[in-house]
Amino acid sequence: MGQTYSVEQRSQALAQKIKDGAEVRDFTVDGWCDEFPLFDYQLQGLLWMYLTPKAILADSTGLGKTIQCLALLTMLKEKGKLSHKNRAIIIVPAISVHGSWQADGFEKFKVPLNYRVGRGTPKQRQAIYEDDSWEVLLTNYETVRQDVEYLLDLGFKHMIMDEADYIRNHATKTAKSVKAISKNCDRVVAVTATPIQNSLLDLHSILEALGLNKVFGSKTAFDRHYHEHEVQKIYTKHRTIYKKKVIGYKNVGELKKKLSPYYLRRTYSEVKIKTPELKSQPIWLDMTKEQAQLYGQIQNGFAKLTPDSPPKEINDAVLRLRQVCTGTETLGASIDESAKLDWLMHKLETDWAESKVVVFSTWKATIATLEKRLGKAGIGWVTMTGDESQKKREVKRQQFWNDDNCRVLIGTTAIDRSLNLHCANIQVNMDMLYNPSRHKQLAGRVARVGSIHDEAWVFSLMCRGTIEEAVMKVLQTKQAVSDAVFDEASDIFEKLSVKELARLIRS
Repeated sequence: MGQTYSVEQRSQALAQKIKDGAEVRDFTVDGWCDEFPLFDYQLQGLLWMYLTPKAILADSTGLGKTIQCLALLTMLKEKGKLSHKNRAIIIVPAISVHGSWQADGFEKFKVPLNYRVGRGTPKQRQAIYEDDSWEVLLTNYETVRQDVEYLLDLGFKHMIMDEADYIRNHATKTAKSVKAISKNCDRVVAVTATPIQNSLLDLHSILEALGLNKVFGSKTAFDRHYHEHEVQKIYTKHRTIYKKKVIGYKNVGELKKKLSPYYLRRTYSEVKIKTPELKSQPIWLDMTKEQAQLYGQIQNGFAKLTPDSPPKEINDAVLRLRQVCTGTETLGASIDESAKLDWLMHKLETDWAESKVVVFSTWKATIATLEKRLGKAGIGWVTMTGDESQKKREVKRQQFWNDDNCRVLIGTTAIDRSLNLHCANIQVNMDMLYNPSRHKQLAGRVARVGSIHDEAWVFSLMCRGTIEEAVMKVLQTKQAVSDAVFDEASDIFEKLSVKELARLIRS
């Protein structure tokens, strides 16, 4: 007698076949907008998620993770698995991202779902929760933390966590609230292009929200099985603290194999659709004379720091050195000296005079200085910091898209998520980030499916002979563990050790 397979085993086998690239061209989703048919890889992602109730969708930024999730919900409704009695909750990073899911999601694709947005005063939100007519709730992580008791009573059956790395810290009330709700869900999808930012425990927190503890073990067991540790001394004003720190990884091949059934990622190089060719170029600049003098003064002031100095002093020194690399006004100086801003303004007034340009900076002082320079040059711009209301943010985005005189969009790195800016084909990163993965995520704002451009350029500005150059050399020697787990670079080394930072101050 031949071996029999359970429904679950057959579903897993089919899911793997689809993940491996099985043809799905003839498959259609009843109710999905004919104006925007799904690409083949998006259909594969949809079917894989349908057959994989606990899933991490980690496609490269810009390949349409939102579209695939909305198509999944549409399919679930078509199959009778989603209704006002079997509801779904979509959790996004912030209130300001609601607009992207609404305008660029539900409305653009005419999604046939009765949904509500969980925002407003507590009383207004409670009225939404008590309304029994809707099928999908669109909300954000902060609201989930605040309203977890109400949300638990709604008995959601499906959950989608957008930018799921928001719950990477097990200890936060937000992560605990999300997991309390997901515990009762039949289907949980984690959407993130960066599942690891500091250590593999970030990934474990997401897996825990998926309900996969039986597969991957508890946090303690996972930490012990996949991490190498050392005990570090941390000196405070009153006492010495001994803290365990991750210094390496083990059993990575085993982890990759275990993760494979639950993890799907496609990159631009793998999908056969028209996307802009992403070109990245570091721009190495010499600081102005005044910048270099200020940098030297700061560096000399911290000359006595050693790897055993208090971490706060070391981190403060690194912060100030990084800031002066971008410009003197970041430190409150009365003069505006910045080789990076000089380079940017020259490009905006010459080579890029007809282009739409997105500029990212960590420092709000840099943004304010750039605004002054743009004003003097008569160049139109809008600024997003991530603090805007959803309505104001969309007004600014539309102005950048549709106003020919608005040539520059300035943003902090806080607005890098869920924002479509592919009317532009040039992006400038004013400050150096400590990992390649974050640069890729930022680049996903302009290099997206649907772009009108054949090329998208990302320029990262860095100063020679400074901490930026020293950090780059250190990072080039690192081999991030997710190279082995996910076959690409990750954010795992975004936080260099205190000893490494202390050495870099003197570089």
